[in-house]
Amino acid sequence: CSACAAGTFQDKEGQVSCTGAAGTFQDQEGQISCTNCVAGSFQDQEGQTSCSSCAAGSSQDKEGQVSCTGCAAGSFQDQEGQSTCSACAAGTFQDKEGQVSCTDAAGSYQDQEGQTSCSSCAAGTFQDKSGQPSCSECATGSYQDQEGQSACSACAIGTYQDEAGQTSCTVCAAGTFQDQAGQESCPSCAAGTSQALTGQTSCSDCAVGSFQDKEGQTSCSTCAVGSYQDKEGQASCVLCAAGSYQDKEGQETCALCSAGSYQDNVGETACMLCSKGSYQDKSGSPSCNKCRDELTYTTYIEGSVSADDCQGPLLSFKVGKKGETQFMTNTGTISVKANEQLDLNAESGNWIVRHPNDPYREYFIIKQGD
Repeated sequence: CSACAAGTFQDKEGQVSCTGAAGTFQDQEGQISCTNCVAGSFQDQEGQTSCSSCAAGSSQDKEGQVSCTGCAAGSFQDQEGQSTCSACAAGTFQDKEGQVSCTDAAGSYQDQEGQTSCSSCAAGTFQDKSGQPSCSECATGSYQDQEGQSACSACAIGTYQDEAGQTSCTVCAAGTFQDQAGQESCPSCAAGTSQALTGQTSCSDCAVGSFQDKEGQTSCSTCAVGSYQDKEGQASCVLCAAGSYQDKEGQETCALCSAGSYQDNVGETACMLCSKGSYQDKSGSPSCNKCRDELTYTTYIEGSVSADDCQGPLLSFKVGKKGETQFMTNTGTISVKANEQLDLNAESGNWIVRHPNDPYREYFIIKQGD
């Protein structure tokens, strides 16, 4: 009898031929059986001397099989002759069958194994690496308003974000500002400045005539009467000095007291006339000058502007050639013009000279002698 060829067998006596089966192999002659293909291999033809390894992307976990099975979606196999496929790791996915690898992508994640897809990172989060099981929250000072992103955006100037994982930034409130991107807060406007609008990159200096003594304010305050401010961006106003005044709000200077007046206090709204018996010939004075001899000399009126207004007692008077009246005192002669009103006070015996345009205003008084 003839020995069965390799790839065939015969397990019975008195046979006229040998046989072989798919899923098996025999690499020797004269055998009474064939051997099943091991797991991870197959043979789809009869009478073969060997089995073929399962290709990458497929597997076979049983013996004696005529084919291999492609790896299911969510799994892979990158080697030949394997009995199983591997599940895609967390952070990766595979949506097709029979694949030799899994896929990953920045801006997405997968926290479970063997999945057919990855999930996009939610708005407010990001993932800058591929194959990750989770996404990271946007840090303070940044945001992300779209899904599936690999980075977050810095908050623009004039805005801020003090919480992580946000989809937008917050506009700086009035009274605050932000001149840098990616910040988690807005600084308050400093004293001497203000900001009335939201979302600003700077604060405005208080104008002259105004001030702001607090931080984070939306407006400046005008200087009160009796004070001034001649510089911008100041936290306070300056009181008018002695010898000056200011009767209006929001001013950048104080007015000097005029000649014939004075102010001995600071921060005042008006000046006072020099009293009778005194005078002031300069502007901006904190006091008036007294006549040289208060017992003998006086100005007779308030608001005198010259030492010449200090007059002594009347000695005599006469009418001049041009109609003016001339009064002789021990300090000299006083001439009263014809158009000026001249009255004799019956009680005091003093001559009162009144202003030509205002008969109720005492121009000056000429004191009658004893």
